[in-house]
Amino acid sequence: MSKLPGELARDLERSLPAVASLSGSLTHSQSLPAHFRPPALEKRRAVSDVRRTFCLFVTFDLLFISLLWIIELNTNTGIRKNLEQEIVHYRFNTSFFDIFVLALFRFSGLLLGYAVLRLRHWWVIAVTTLVSSAFLIVKVILSELLSKGAFGYLLPIVSFVLAWLETWFLDFKVLPQEAEEERWYLAAQAAVARGPPLFSGARSEGQFYSPPESFAGSDDESDEEVTGKRSFSAQEREYIRQGKEAMAVVDQILAQEENWKFEKSNVLALFRFSGLLLGYAVLRLRHWWVIAVTTLVSSAFLIVKVILSELLSKGAFGYLLPIVSFVLAWLETWFLDFKVLPQEAEEERWYLAAQAAVARGPPLFSGARSEGQFYSPPESFAGSDDESDEEVTGKRSFSAQEREYIRQGKEAMAVVDQILAQEENWKFEKSNEHGDTVYTIEVPYHGKTFILKTFLPCPAELLYQEVILQPERMVLWNKTVTACQILQRVEDNTLVSYDVSVGAAGGVVSPRDFVNVRRIERRRDRYLSSGIATTHCAKPPTHKYVRGENGPGGFIVLKSASNPCVCTFVWILNTDLKGRLPRYLIHQSLAATMLEFTFHLRRRIEELGARV
Repeated sequence: MSKLPGELARDLERSLPAVASLSGSLTHSQSLPAHFRPPALEKRRAVSDVRRTFCLFVTFDLLFISLLWIIELNTNTGIRKNLEQEIVHYRFNTSFFDIFVLALFRFSGLLLGYAVLRLRHWWVIAVTTLVSSAFLIVKVILSELLSKGAFGYLLPIVSFVLAWLETWFLDFKVLPQEAEEERWYLAAQAAVARGPPLFSGARSEGQFYSPPESFAGSDDESDEEVTGKRSFSAQEREYIRQGKEAMAVVDQILAQEENWKFEKSNVLALFRFSGLLLGYAVLRLRHWWVIAVTTLVSSAFLIVKVILSELLSKGAFGYLLPIVSFVLAWLETWFLDFKVLPQEAEEERWYLAAQAAVARGPPLFSGARSEGQFYSPPESFAGSDDESDEEVTGKRSFSAQEREYIRQGKEAMAVVDQILAQEENWKFEKSNEHGDTVYTIEVPYHGKTFILKTFLPCPAELLYQEVILQPERMVLWNKTVTACQILQRVEDNTLVSYDVSVGAAGGVVSPRDFVNVRRIERRRDRYLSSGIATTHCAKPPTHKYVRGENGPGGFIVLKSASNPCVCTFVWILNTDLKGRLPRYLIHQSLAATMLEFTFHLRRRIEELGARV
């Protein structure tokens, strides 16, 4: 297909508002609930999660170097004599005291710059890393450290590596993530100022989200009373059984205290094990104070132990066990503070927003609508345009499987709405000469999601008919699929489909088949078809194809407010192709497939235009 002329392309782009602005225009006069508003500037946390983790790592640097130095001091001649020799009679060639001072210099400078002054520039860590690197290189050249055995090269190497790990962590994680969070915060403030894109009208008390596992009065009820209020699946009952068995074993161990064998290292590991599992597996806490206590106790105990004990007389394990225990304690702290808590907070935010969107239901149309304004499929119920999903659903009884299909479709639509509302956070990936652009966004629970956005010179109703309403006819013109079959029409808005995609990446990615539940909605300014992977008895997995799984995604056709002959087309794709494929290859093939789809779609539009 030939390119659009420059003038036409510019007119086309001017005539089509952005996705986010379309969402905002529908709710300009509505107010966002306080629960979802971004915090005021003065109430925002002074230290971000990732900066706090960086400060913890800097603390680990100092404590770990101190631990290694103390182990080196605690030789057969005694720690006091060695300490006097290294500090009072300090010699650059043989002393390790300067490496400890170097760690203290990094600790003081970095915490002063990034915890106290909260700087957002790399110059402080550049100075500390440069000084550390230069000093260590000079020291290993001029000193006689290798004559002291393993610690002669272990301490300089560890100190050098930790200094550069701090540099990498700050420059690659802390500063970029804080800049991204600042951009998100400013975008959220702007969104609040212009009106929310997701929530309409005031909400009643019953519309607020309650976690699935919480029950009325659950704070004052036993497990048995709460369990009796709902039915659990077999997997959930297994989780409860496993938790009770673990608690029974813990009670047994506590009851046999007189039989405990005194082993300091084992007791310390058991202390961390019990405390962390109790706090984060049984009580499911979402705060760092438990691991702060276990790590502080472990670090203090191990440092005191290597000072006062005679561990080196026991050979290699005399210092290996304290070092391993120390490192593991801090690795647990890093993983919880940098991975677990931030990711759970992000997933909870998405889940709350998705639940609110599902509870809200599809947006209501304002103003009078003519009888022929929207297309109704032949199987639509009479008057279905003016009835809610619940009213239509009440006209017939659905099986448990059909209700599950409807629920999956609504949840997929809620995620699609979330993605559309965050257009300013889409990350550009690639584009072609026609202006077709592929973006990505990370969606909690589902991972990397690809988004194709393009402007097309055709009415929105045409794409609605060709892409959304008649997916089984797509094989006639879309060369990226070889089969598309409607397995079941659940109700007016929900259906189950079976699709087979062609291979990609020159045959490296073999054909995949998919079973999806789709939900179709028509709104004042757009048409939507959301989908997500499901199962159906008519199409079980076979050996002929690898069964892929689609996350929430779909097609969106946005109408133009000023020009009915043009529209914006958006395709959201989240898929797991299964198989042992490199991630980069999957991402390349998905982006290429999306651009190939638009090529075939443009040809289809040309064919239909020629027939008119």
